[in-house]
Amino acid sequence: NWARFVSEMYKIENNKISGPFHGEILKKLTCPYKHSKHSYQRFMDLSLSLPKKQSYYSPYSSSSSKPLLLEDLIQNYLGKETIEDLQCEQCKGKRTFTKESVIYSAPKFLIVHLSRFAKGWYDNEKDSREVEFPEVIDLTEKNGQRNVKFRLLGAIHHVGIMNRGHYYAWVRNGNDWFEIN
Repeated sequence: NWARFVSEMYKIENNKISGPFHGEILKKLTCPYKHSKHSYQRFMDLSLSLPKKQSYYSPYSSSSSKPLLLEDLIQNYLGKETIEDLQCEQCKGKRTFTKESVIYSAPKFLIVHLSRFAKGWYDNEKDSREVEFPEVIDLTEKNGQRNVKFRLLGAIHHVGIMNRGHYYAWVRNGNDWFEIN
């Protein structure tokens, strides 16, 4: 029931360890006749997929020296998309829906995970394309409620392949950055 759900969410949000990392995404499906369905998805990180490597001429192909932009990956995750042949419960027919995702409740600290491993021809492959990320991530446009900005505090980097490798981190202390190995 609703009271139990609210009680459980209050416990999660006020947990001193995990609470600052919890956020909520509002997903809205809308048919062409403006009928809509809403759902909420809790998250502790945004797990962002890199766009598939396409042709040689793609701006994101493996031969391109142009880095991917974190802002673009977030826009792909939270932006609008079209979903075809969904049943509209109010229209009683199959329609093409627009799906829109926004951050409904932002966490105090945002964790972003880049999903770099994908199924290859013979084995899982790592996508090693460079991803540029700003010092301040501004999610205000992707949030319907308030000004939401996150300052970069650290980054974890993996060197190697899927089955073996090494992790190290960059961590900010004031205005200085340190490599932790």
